[in-house]
Amino acid sequence: MEEIEKRMKRLEIIYDEVLKERFAHIDERFNILEMRLNALYEKTERDKTELIERMERGLASLRVELIERMERDKTELIERMEKDKRTIILWVIGAMLAFSTLNITAMWAILSMALK
Repeated sequence: MEEIEKRMKRLEIIYDEVLKERFAHIDERFNILEMRLNALYEKTERDKTELIERMERGLASLRVELIERMERDKTELIERMEKDKRTIILWVIGAMLAFSTLNITAMWAILSMALK
């Protein structure tokens, strides 16, 4: 019986040692997984930050480009409006001169006939 008890004790000790080794191995693997997850999280955060910064730079340059284009278009539109305004003024002056000439001619004819 004592022999069986000794064997049982040795088996329990071996069993405890094997379990301790297994748990240590499992704990080590969990630590490795945790380190990988932390590294992946940090990389994801860096990538996210870099992407946000790139988007902000792109938006800033796009905003500047759009403002420049709007200013250029506004300047061209103002120049065109000024040109059209000058053209309209010249047409109005020409029409007034033409009608004034007709009025002067008609008044001359009327006065000529009245004086005869």
